[in-house]
Amino acid sequence: MLHGLEQAKQQQVRPIPIILGVDLGTSCTKVVWRDEDENRASPLCFGDRPNILDEYLLPSVVAFDGDHFAGGNDIAELLRHHPKAERFSNFKMCLACVNSVQSSCNLQHCPLSHWRPVLSKHLSEEEAVEIVTTLHLGKVLSLSKHLVRRKLEAGDVRGPIHWTVNMAAPVEHMGDSDVLSAFERVLRTGWLMAEIFDEQTGARHLDDLLDCYRSARHLSTIRTLDCFVIPEVGAEVMSMCLSRAARDGLYAFVDVGAGTLDASFFRLHFGGDTPQLSFYSAGVIKAGAAHLESIASRQLAEKAVGWFRQLKESHSSEGGNGFLEPNEAKGFLKRAETWLSEEVEAGIRRISASAFKKEMNHNEWKKLILVLGGGGAAIPVYNDASKRGVDLLAPNIHVEQLPVPKDMNMQGLLPSTFHRFAVAYGLSFNIVNLPDFNLPHQVTADRPRPIEGRPESITPDVG
Repeated sequence: MLHGLEQAKQQQVRPIPIILGVDLGTSCTKVVWRDEDENRASPLCFGDRPNILDEYLLPSVVAFDGDHFAGGNDIAELLRHHPKAERFSNFKMCLACVNSVQSSCNLQHCPLSHWRPVLSKHLSEEEAVEIVTTLHLGKVLSLSKHLVRRKLEAGDVRGPIHWTVNMAAPVEHMGDSDVLSAFERVLRTGWLMAEIFDEQTGARHLDDLLDCYRSARHLSTIRTLDCFVIPEVGAEVMSMCLSRAARDGLYAFVDVGAGTLDASFFRLHFGGDTPQLSFYSAGVIKAGAAHLESIASRQLAEKAVGWFRQLKESHSSEGGNGFLEPNEAKGFLKRAETWLSEEVEAGIRRISASAFKKEMNHNEWKKLILVLGGGGAAIPVYNDASKRGVDLLAPNIHVEQLPVPKDMNMQGLLPSTFHRFAVAYGLSFNIVNLPDFNLPHQVTADRPRPIEGRPESITPDVG
């Protein structure tokens, strides 16, 4: 009798509602988890030093030694035994490219990542990218679940957990059904693969990985899973919507990643229970922060080739003058910054011109607010180039930093690092609490869709 009552009591225990917000970045992945009951969010530390920012940034890399694939924390072990193993990165961008009808990308000659070793007659280009992406996501999710459970147990919180996972996709692709389906597919498949990785850690043999992937992908089509894909910038501005600094108006959001810069122009409407975002335009500019080093390195390599040629032709073992003049290295970076600045300015100008076709009220552009986010947001060249990109439309543009929301526990990290977690933070909310979105293809020229339940006269200056 007592045993039966105890069993019934256990069955009535309400699962702990946990939301994982996964920011699948080009260079690294960040995760913020939220306990909905406590309404508290925290970034996940993947290392042992919670006060060090790098410990929260899990490289978006998968390694392959010819037989085995490794992702997440398994990569270091594989590289110890096979230091020359192939490394796959940029798969987030490649996932969008291979599934977009507008892209002419060819993975056999991809400038971003070396896919040839995994492409064979058994794999299509789409499947090769999806397998690598789902392996990474599966490892990230498995590790995240383990870390969250450990955090809860440390706080003496035990019980079943109801998991929800949100991931972001670039807003420019949210209207592309094929690309959106691909992001949803890899998230759902990766979530089911995480269950396998919970039990079996370590690198996976290629054939075993293919079996896991194809089985999980099939199951993902017939199971109900709380896995959702949300516009990237929509998640990022969630922190603004919840802060007192947010207000109705026209915004430009520039997210500076390692490989790319994502720019969006949108109108933020307040009214009713939830705010609404009307995206006017969005685009990806291939001028991320890592380009500074890569461009400067190429210049240095060219300099080295000339120096070695001179050394060879002079038949001297001394080398003559020093390889670099004292200020020459700084000059390399300066020229790289100049190129980067011009690319960003031209890209922002193009995207803002598209936005102007949907928001032609000059008074709104006079009050345009520029928000910078992402890992490269603190680099001055992006601030300056972004402002120049809109100077014809918004000569008095106002720049704002993303505030740290009150419900975000930074775990001892500096508040100035919040921009690195802004996407993951926005993704940590229940999808029903996120702002309503009107994507660029849903906003007609000169007049965005009216906010549901509000007469258009409330915002007569739109369109």
